Amino acid sequence: DFTKRMRVRFQISRNTSVAAAIARMWISDTVPTAVLASRGFGIHIDNFTLQGASYESAQGLVDLSTTMVTSLSYLVEIFHEPGIPRMQWYVNGVLKGTSTTAANIPTTQSGNCSFHAGIINGVTAADALFDFGNIFIWQEFP
Repeated sequence: DFTKRMRVRFQISRNTSVAAAIARMWISDTVPTAVLASRGFGIHIDNFTLQGASYESAQGLVDLSTTMVTSLSYLVEIFHEPGIPRMQWYVNGVLKGTSTTAANIPTTQSGNCSFHAGIINGVTAADALFDFGNIFIWQEFP
Protein backbone atom coordinates (compact mmCIF):
# COMPACT_ATOMS: atom_id res chain seq x y z
CA ASP A 1 0.00 0.00 0.00
CA PHE A 2 1.83 3.09 -1.27
CA THR A 3 -0.21 5.35 1.00
CA LYS A 4 1.73 3.93 3.99
CA ARG A 5 5.39 3.89 4.98
CA MET A 6 7.34 0.90 3.68
CA ARG A 7 10.82 -0.53 4.22
CA VAL A 8 12.32 -3.10 1.83
CA ARG A 9 15.61 -4.92 2.38
CA PHE A 10 17.38 -7.52 0.22
CA GLN A 11 20.80 -8.84 -0.80
CA ILE A 12 21.90 -8.57 -4.43
CA SER A 13 24.98 -9.39 -6.52
CA ARG A 14 25.93 -9.20 -10.19
CA ASN A 15 27.86 -12.20 -11.47
CA THR A 16 28.94 -11.22 -14.95
CA SER A 17 29.71 -8.00 -16.77
CA VAL A 18 27.55 -7.33 -19.81
CA ALA A 19 27.77 -3.69 -20.87
CA ALA A 20 24.23 -3.59 -22.31
CA ALA A 21 22.57 -5.44 -19.39
CA ILE A 22 20.06 -3.72 -17.12
CA ALA A 23 18.75 -5.49 -14.02
CA ARG A 24 15.79 -4.25 -11.97
CA MET A 25 14.11 -5.15 -8.73
CA TRP A 26 11.02 -3.21 -7.69
CA ILE A 27 7.65 -3.18 -5.99
CA SER A 28 4.86 -2.08 -8.32
CA ASP A 29 1.07 -1.95 -8.39
CA THR A 30 0.80 -3.21 -12.00
CA VAL A 31 2.26 -5.96 -14.15
CA PRO A 32 6.00 -5.33 -14.61
CA THR A 33 7.32 -3.76 -17.77
CA ALA A 34 10.82 -3.37 -19.17
CA VAL A 35 11.13 -0.10 -17.22
CA LEU A 36 9.50 1.15 -14.06
CA ALA A 37 6.54 2.93 -15.72
CA SER A 38 3.88 2.58 -13.05
CA ARG A 39 3.58 3.38 -9.35
CA GLY A 40 6.44 1.75 -7.50
CA PHE A 41 10.05 1.87 -6.37
CA GLY A 42 13.20 -0.24 -6.30
CA ILE A 43 16.63 -0.38 -7.89
CA HIS A 44 18.01 -0.20 -11.41
CA ILE A 45 21.42 -1.71 -12.20
CA ASP A 46 22.99 -0.57 -15.47
CA ASN A 47 25.65 -3.31 -15.86
CA PHE A 48 27.37 -2.63 -12.48
CA THR A 49 26.10 0.92 -11.73
CA LEU A 50 23.49 0.91 -8.95
CA GLN A 51 20.64 3.44 -9.07
CA GLY A 52 17.49 4.01 -7.03
CA ALA A 53 14.25 4.12 -9.03
CA SER A 54 10.81 5.40 -8.08
CA TYR A 55 7.61 6.40 -9.89
CA GLU A 56 4.29 8.07 -9.07
CA SER A 57 3.49 9.98 -12.27
CA ALA A 58 7.04 10.08 -13.69
CA GLN A 59 10.14 7.92 -13.30
CA GLY A 60 13.00 9.23 -11.22
CA LEU A 61 16.46 7.67 -11.10
CA VAL A 62 18.88 8.49 -8.28
CA ASP A 63 22.61 7.81 -8.64
CA LEU A 64 23.63 5.72 -5.63
CA SER A 65 27.36 6.31 -6.26
CA THR A 66 27.93 2.56 -6.16
CA THR A 67 29.70 0.48 -8.79
CA MET A 68 29.15 -3.17 -7.99
CA VAL A 69 31.97 -5.71 -8.09
CA THR A 70 31.50 -9.16 -9.65
CA SER A 71 30.11 -11.74 -7.21
CA LEU A 72 30.24 -9.39 -4.21
CA SER A 73 26.96 -9.25 -2.28
CA TYR A 74 25.37 -5.88 -1.42
CA LEU A 75 22.70 -5.19 1.20
CA VAL A 76 20.12 -2.76 -0.19
CA GLU A 77 17.53 -1.05 2.02
CA ILE A 78 14.84 1.24 0.66
CA PHE A 79 12.69 3.49 2.83
CA HIS A 80 9.45 4.77 1.31
CA GLU A 81 7.84 7.59 3.30
CA PRO A 82 4.85 8.98 1.37
CA GLY A 83 3.76 11.40 4.10
CA ILE A 84 6.95 13.47 3.77
CA PRO A 85 7.22 12.55 0.68
CA ARG A 86 10.67 10.94 0.54
CA MET A 87 12.52 7.90 -0.75
CA GLN A 88 15.88 6.81 0.69
CA TRP A 89 18.24 4.12 -0.59
CA TYR A 90 20.94 2.58 1.62
CA VAL A 91 23.73 0.30 0.37
CA ASN A 92 25.58 -1.77 3.00
CA GLY A 93 24.15 0.43 5.76
CA VAL A 94 25.22 3.76 4.21
CA LEU A 95 22.69 6.30 2.89
CA LYS A 96 23.49 6.58 -0.83
CA GLY A 97 20.52 8.43 -2.28
CA THR A 98 17.41 10.45 -1.47
CA SER A 99 14.50 11.67 -3.57
CA THR A 100 11.92 14.25 -2.50
CA THR A 101 10.47 14.90 -5.97
CA ALA A 102 6.72 14.34 -5.53
CA ALA A 103 6.18 13.08 -9.09
CA ASN A 104 8.70 10.28 -8.41
CA ILE A 105 7.40 9.06 -5.04
CA PRO A 106 4.41 6.71 -5.00
CA THR A 107 1.73 8.07 -2.66
CA THR A 108 -1.49 6.67 -4.14
CA GLN A 109 -2.66 3.11 -4.65
CA SER A 110 -4.51 1.60 -7.61
CA GLY A 111 -4.15 -2.12 -7.01
CA ASN A 112 -2.27 -4.84 -5.21
CA CYS A 113 1.49 -4.46 -4.99
CA SER A 114 3.91 -7.20 -5.95
CA PHE A 115 7.69 -7.64 -5.98
CA HIS A 116 9.38 -8.02 -9.37
CA ALA A 117 12.87 -8.86 -10.58
CA GLY A 118 14.15 -8.89 -14.12
CA ILE A 119 17.15 -8.44 -16.36
CA ILE A 120 17.50 -7.33 -19.97
CA ASN A 121 20.61 -8.40 -21.90
CA GLY A 122 20.35 -5.62 -24.45
CA VAL A 123 22.02 -6.13 -27.82
CA THR A 124 24.50 -8.77 -26.64
CA ALA A 125 23.78 -12.46 -26.31
CA ALA A 126 25.98 -12.94 -23.25
CA ASP A 127 24.52 -14.23 -19.99
CA ALA A 128 23.88 -11.26 -17.69
CA LEU A 129 23.37 -12.88 -14.31
CA PHE A 130 22.40 -11.45 -10.95
CA ASP A 131 21.42 -13.06 -7.65
CA PHE A 132 19.12 -11.74 -4.98
CA GLY A 133 17.63 -13.06 -1.79
CA ASN A 134 16.84 -12.48 1.88
CA ILE A 135 13.93 -10.23 0.92
CA PHE A 136 12.15 -8.46 3.78
CA ILE A 137 9.23 -6.03 3.34
CA TRP A 138 7.80 -4.06 6.27
CA GLN A 139 4.65 -1.94 6.09
CA GLU A 140 4.35 0.88 8.65
CA PHE A 141 7.83 0.08 10.02
CA PRO A 142 8.79 1.45 13.44
